[in-house]
Amino acid sequence: DRAIYINGDNNQILGCYIGVDITGTTSGGYTQTGIYMTANYFNNKIGDGTAAGVNLISGNEGAGATTGMGIYITASMQLTTIKGNIIGLQKNGITNVASASGAFQRYGVYVSSGSNTIGGTVAGEGNVLSGNDVAGILIDGSSNLVYGNRIGTAADGLSLTSVADKQDYGIQFLTGAGTTVGGDITTNARNIISGNGLYGV
Repeated sequence: DRAIYINGDNNQILGCYIGVDITGTTSGGYTQTGIYMTANYFNNKIGDGTAAGVNLISGNEGAGATTGMGIYITASMQLTTIKGNIIGLQKNGITNVASASGAFQRYGVYVSSGSNTIGGTVAGEGNVLSGNDVAGILIDGSSNLVYGNRIGTAADGLSLTSVADKQDYGIQFLTGAGTTVGGDITTNARNIISGNGLYGV
């Protein structure tokens, strides 16, 4: 039920289609979680902000508490970086991906650990987190950084997605002490949060 299960330090996932078929438009089958990361590990990278390193993570489905997620980071796995990926949409960056049963990925990124970075401050490092059912990002951990992402919009950040069932939350917090969303380090740190069904944050 997990496409990729990370259980160690210093791993990189680059240029993969996870949850979708080779066309990047259709669910590739019944996968409940695209990337599952657990236990106390450090310095894992999902995407690197380059064109070649973009992961397409969409179409994962599940009804349980820890399923239906593009990326799930739990326990004390810290210093994970998630940069430059498309999470919840087709490769065109506009349309979302129904799973094998017709449902949509529930969460783009679900973080229940601390000291991770979603996006970045360099051009290309921001993720597109749109077309998920519940939330683009759910944070249930402390001291995470959320920089430079497009959350709820199409990949260009200028237009809305062609998605009938928009994600309810751009960013949903359960807990999140010390978490930073955006910032004045550089204009690239700004998140664009728009077009979500209920709340931006």
